[in-house]
Amino acid sequence: MKISSAKRKVLLVSHAFNDINLGAARVYICLHQGLVARNWDADIVYLEEKDFYPTKFARRIQHKALLPRLMSAKVQKLKLEDYDLIMCSSGMIYPIFKELSTKSLRPVLVNHVHGLSAYDYATVMTEAHLGTADVSLLFKYVSGPLQIRWDELGFRYSDINILQNKRDLSYIENKGILNVESHIIPPAIIDPIYNAVFERNSIEAAPPSLFWFGSWENRKGAQYLPDAFRRIRERFPDCRLKIGGTGMTTEKILSFFDATDRQNISVLGSISDEEHLRLLSKSTVFLFPSLSEGFGLALLEAASQGLPAVTVSTGFAADYLRDGVSARIVYPSSLHIAEAVIDLLADPALRTTISENARSVARHFSNAEMVSRYEDVFSAAIARRKTRQIAS
Repeated sequence: MKISSAKRKVLLVSHAFNDINLGAARVYICLHQGLVARNWDADIVYLEEKDFYPTKFARRIQHKALLPRLMSAKVQKLKLEDYDLIMCSSGMIYPIFKELSTKSLRPVLVNHVHGLSAYDYATVMTEAHLGTADVSLLFKYVSGPLQIRWDELGFRYSDINILQNKRDLSYIENKGILNVESHIIPPAIIDPIYNAVFERNSIEAAPPSLFWFGSWENRKGAQYLPDAFRRIRERFPDCRLKIGGTGMTTEKILSFFDATDRQNISVLGSISDEEHLRLLSKSTVFLFPSLSEGFGLALLEAASQGLPAVTVSTGFAADYLRDGVSARIVYPSSLHIAEAVIDLLADPALRTTISENARSVARHFSNAEMVSRYEDVFSAAIARRKTRQIAS
C-alpha cells in the first residue's frame, strides 16, 4: 500500500555505530538507503564514538545503563514534529516516545526489536548456572535487567512493533501486549553477498574446513566450540578451523583451545566482503551454535552461499530451516555439535542436499524485499494517522 501524499518523512534511530557489518545497524543502514532510493525523505541517526565519556569504565557504564538517555538527547535536538514516522530499537529512545505518545499531532512511533533481551538474559544466566560460562555482576544486576525493562518500555509507548522472529512475537502475545500492531520483518543479506554466485566445487576438497564468524561470547555458544573441535579432530585429524569476527586477539582465542588443536586454527583479523565470500565458498561446514538470536545474519549469509551449517533452534534457524534438510539443528552441547559436524564431513551427499536447500531458502531475504515490507507498513501507518488527524 502506498499513500499519495508527497510528504513521507521518516527518522531512523540506530543505537549502534554506522557500520553495516554490525547486525544492530545493518537494518537501519540498508533501510535508509532503500527508502531514499524510493524517494522517501529519510534521515538516520547513529550512536557515535564521541558520544561516550573518555574513560573505559565510564563508557561501559554509559553504554550499559544510560543509552536511552544518551540517544534521546541526540534525537531531541531535531525537529521531531516534522516527521511522519520515527523508528528506533528496543526502547532506546523511550523518553521521547513516552512524551510524544500523549500528543494528538505526532509521528507514528515504531519500535523495532533486534531480539528480546529477556531471552538473552535467560540464556546467559542459564549458562552460568550450568557452569559453562561466567557472568559479571554488572550484567546480572544492572545491564541485563535494564535492557529487559527498555524492551518493555519500547512496547508500551509505540504504535507499531516490528520483530524479526516468531519467538519474540509469541513473547509479546504471552505478555498481553495486544493493543499494539505487530509485524515480523526479517533482515536481509547485504547486496554484495546476495548477488554473489559461487559454485561449491570445494565440498569434496581435503582437508575439511570449518568456519566460525561472529562475536566470541557465551550467548553465541563459543564455550562449546573448543571441546567440539577436539572431538571432531579425533575423527578427522587434519580438519581446519577458521575463526573470524570475534574482535579478540589470536592469542586470546587460541588460549581457549587444547594445545594440540591450535596449529589447525586460523584466527582472522578484519576481512573484506570479498574475502568473507571466498571463505564462505571454500569452507566445508559453518558453525553457528548460538543459544539466543534475534535473527542470526551470519547464518543467513552462510546459507545464501550454500554452506552447510550446524546450528541451534533460534532466530533464522528456528523459523526457516529444517534439521537434516537445510541445516543440522542440534542441542547446544559440545557433543551434539561435534557429532553433527562429523556426520556432515562423512556424508558428501548430505552436505550437497543441505547446501542446495539452504541456498534456496536464503534467496527470499533480499534487501529489495525487506525494504518493500517496511515501506508497506510505514505507508499504511502514516496514511491512517493522517486520516485520523484530518478527522479530528
